[in-house]
Amino acid sequence: MLGVDDDIRKLRHRGRIGPMPRCRKAESPSGSSASSRAAPETLPPDLLAAGVRRLGYVALLMAGSVLAFAVVERLVVSHAGVGAFPGIVPFGQVSVVVVSLGMYAITRRAGLDPAELLDRALVYEVLVGFLLAAIY
Repeated sequence: MLGVDDDIRKLRHRGRIGPMPRCRKAESPSGSSASSRAAPETLPPDLLAAGVRRLGYVALLMAGSVLAFAVVERLVVSHAGVGAFPGIVPFGQVSVVVVSLGMYAITRRAGLDPAELLDRALVYEVLVGFLLAAIY
């Protein structure tokens, strides 16, 4: 019927599929030692410490800005005579402030690994982004 069957027969694989080729690891340069291959590459410690310091400032700024927006929002809504917000809005605002102040406090603690703290900050950023999307 309209040559469709012939086209389908041409598309069929006529042979048997063999085993998949194996991937090989890239060869290391001849001058590298085994100990340098085992150590993970990371940023310098002073750069990690600066990143943790900036993370603390960003968390404090986030807490302050959400708190300021919440106060202004309440004032505007009360003057406009609009009804109360759904329960998720105040919950989200309080959650962002508490989580941000907690992240600020954690960044100021001594003795924590800066690389691990910056890894945990990714969870903080996703959580705050979700909460901000839920409340605004």
